[in-house]
Amino acid sequence: MNTQASETPSLEGEYARVSIGGEVYGLPTGSIGSIVELPTIRRVPRAPDFIPGVANIGGRIVPLLDPLVRFGHKGQEIRDRGSERVVLVQVYGSMYGLMVDEVLSITHLPGDTIEPVNPVMIDREARFIKGMARADHELIHLLDMETFVHAGHTGRDEEQKAYDRFSAGLGTSVAQAPPARLTTFLAVRIGEEEYGIRADSLRELILASTMQTAADAPDYVAGLVPTRNGLVPVVDMQKKFGLDPVPYTAQSRVVVIGTSGCRFGLLANQVNGFLHLGDNDIKEPPGAVTEKDSRHLAGVALVDAGRRLVVLLNQDRILGDTDIARLADMEDAEITPTRPAPRTNMETQSLGFAVFRIREMEMAFPLNGLAEIIPYTNPTPVPKAPEAIVGLVPLKGDLVPVLDLHARLDIPGAEPGADTRIVVFREKGSLFGIMVDELVEILRVSKSEVLDPPEIIQGMDTRFVRGIIRVPDSDRTPVVLDAGALVAEAEPIEPDKAGTS
Repeated sequence: MNTQASETPSLEGEYARVSIGGEVYGLPTGSIGSIVELPTIRRVPRAPDFIPGVANIGGRIVPLLDPLVRFGHKGQEIRDRGSERVVLVQVYGSMYGLMVDEVLSITHLPGDTIEPVNPVMIDREARFIKGMARADHELIHLLDMETFVHAGHTGRDEEQKAYDRFSAGLGTSVAQAPPARLTTFLAVRIGEEEYGIRADSLRELILASTMQTAADAPDYVAGLVPTRNGLVPVVDMQKKFGLDPVPYTAQSRVVVIGTSGCRFGLLANQVNGFLHLGDNDIKEPPGAVTEKDSRHLAGVALVDAGRRLVVLLNQDRILGDTDIARLADMEDAEITPTRPAPRTNMETQSLGFAVFRIREMEMAFPLNGLAEIIPYTNPTPVPKAPEAIVGLVPLKGDLVPVLDLHARLDIPGAEPGADTRIVVFREKGSLFGIMVDELVEILRVSKSEVLDPPEIIQGMDTRFVRGIIRVPDSDRTPVVLDAGALVAEAEPIEPDKAGTS
């Protein structure tokens, strides 16, 4: 016994005893940062199966590790298990969260109580155990966190690389020169009409169900909505401009906009997506309209070959001086910016993202490079295309290849529904679309809130994940995807061959 103990003298020390699946494991206390309650887990596409997701813990994005999955347990063995604690462990300078059932105690393990691993006793997890210790008739498995985190990671195979080349080829086959000048608008439905709001005025997009009652408010104020800068009043445009009333539903959103020294929300029945309009696409409002009070109108645009008429709003003139003064007097309302500092920090160094939902996961694409967001239409299939390429859709005279993000990221798919959108990107003169389940919000955050992916996720696939957003004052962690990388690195496919076998 002494001989065995002398072979592992470095294992002597202080350990945290934790319970995992009915067994006791030891973690060196020197590597433990803290122990926290199980936080909200946010899934990450294409992460190893033993990483159920990441969590925002104390302002840090931490990958969570499920030891039972790592040990090879499957199905019913882990289905009913409920993890209660997360032990933050530092491995090679990076922090990881180990999911455990319970933290039992801190104990010192002398060297003469530690023996080599008996692989017969711990068949599946033997490679992750660096020693066994006996303490008060209890067997403690000493976990090797370095091996636990990094063992067995492999690269991508040739079949996947071939797929990458093919799918990217579709993306490069529909080149189109971008207009000289484009203005981005968020298209929303208010009542029976469609309106466009300049994207550079967007601050947040929030579910209308979060609104609170507003006391002593004008009749066109639907309520107050909580934002990162306090409660802001929400203007019901149907009432403000005497539109025919259309009931609001679960799809209704509050579009929070910022104008010169003023912040407020607009209540919209539905968010339809983004539009990129050239100067020639924007026309003066018809004379019949301008004869009335039209100071809030910036123009009109015909899109989708004239099938949609979008009225463009002038966000600086939706509210008059009298309106702003009345709203500013409302109790608890924060209509003006809380810190009207010069635009040198947050505004000039902020980043904009369109946040989407794929299954239960939140993902985001940078607004830069995003061309349009359009309602889902059935694509025309492409013969012999990979599973992820669902076909081509027409857009302003061009054919745009559409990629199913579920298939691309190996996520179980779902039938397209009313909320399904196609996000269209432009890169190097080419257009391509990506299907998503639902548009969640437009999010603007400081550059400091966009973090590099945790090291272990970077090791799996550096091309698809550009970073993770740490949403202030929440536990949300949308994953920023690299849209270009989803269809990149391929030889072009000639357009006239895209629809032939």
